[in-house]
Amino acid sequence: MEREFSVDVLIKANAAAGRGLYRLTDNFFRFWYTFVYAIYSQLEDGDVDGIYEYVIKPDLHEFAAYTFEDVCREFLKECQKRRALPFRYSKIGRWMGKMTVRDPQHNGGVRV
Repeated sequence: MEREFSVDVLIKANAAAGRGLYRLTDNFFRFWYTFVYAIYSQLEDGDVDGIYEYVIKPDLHEFAAYTFEDVCREFLKECQKRRALPFRYSKIGRWMGKMTVRDPQHNGGVRV
């Protein structure tokens, strides 16, 4: 398990304020507690295909997104080591906060 902070804020400020998200780092345990733990008795009944179709499949893309982000982060780190990026980053991570979207239909208005 690790504590993850938004990339845009100093870690000391987050730690002092009690901010951050805890995340399981082991993908087996993430899968177990995301899908299996709550429906274990249904799995024991043997309807594995039905459980996959109606419980796991609809949320599998969201589950895999965290792992995909980890892979992308590692790829960018390796590219930066090899100087293969057209830029250099100073911090890399997830941004946790509100998204500000510029809406061109409202003359540059901002939607939050």
